[in-house]
Amino acid sequence: MITAKQLILKITKDIFIISFVTFVVFFLLESLERGFVTNYINVNVLLVICFLSGLISIILRDRLEVEQTKVDWKFYVLASLVSLFGMVIISLYWQGRDWVSWVASVVGGIVIFLVQWVISK
Repeated sequence: MITAKQLILKITKDIFIISFVTFVVFFLLESLERGFVTNYINVNVLLVICFLSGLISIILRDRLEVEQTKVDWKFYVLASLVSLFGMVIISLYWQGRDWVSWVASVVGGIVIFLVQWVISK
């Protein structure tokens, strides 16, 4: 039988994956045509939801001691490289907006790493 904590873990993991994929799709649509998404939706809220649900799912997974797959050093190297690549793309996209580009690229890099981390478990 599934406990309440396991149910919350599953829900937060699903929210994380859905919000991340939605953020990436919106980001790509916005990069094709400015204002296509941001005229109607604040994408930063979606990024915050993605970040928080990823953190909650990692914390709950560790507390519930869910059976985890072994992750070796190759995963961490690949995840770090993909995160850095994402950070560069995001900072180039937000270029010319001073501190906002740095904040967005760091948060985006963390979210990319969290996506890989959560999905790999």
